[in-house]
Amino acid sequence: MAILGVFFAACAVTLVSPYDESTDRAVTALQATVDSFLITLAHDLQAPACTYEKSKHFYTHTLTGVSSLEVRNRARPKNEITVEQVVISDSSLVLLERLHKGKGDSVCMSAAEVEPLRRNFNTIFTAILTLEFAKKRGS
Repeated sequence: MAILGVFFAACAVTLVSPYDESTDRAVTALQATVDSFLITLAHDLQAPACTYEKSKHFYTHTLTGVSSLEVRNRARPKNEITVEQVVISDSSLVLLERLHKGKGDSVCMSAAEVEPLRRNFNTIFTAILTLEFAKKRGS
């Protein structure tokens, strides 16, 4: 029996990748950046400050950060769930950019339009961090 116990202990199956502190930090920073942008967008309702043209740098910078996060997590074995979550955040950012761009150069997004988007992003980032924290507890 002791030999079987040692055998099974040595053959532990890993179903997901281990915790990654870099992913934790990057997602936390990304959440703060997106949240700050959306809060500002919801409160700054005067064109041209709230227009897409004034926000292009945010989209370029943030989408680049998400792309880097995706590449990092694709390189980690058994990390498909995290990759899927990061891809969802990327798709959501692309959708936000389209919505923002569609407003044109003289109309701002309203707080009523921004708040559900903000909740959606926070849900996505919470899911990614929850999985990373669970990985940390499991290691």
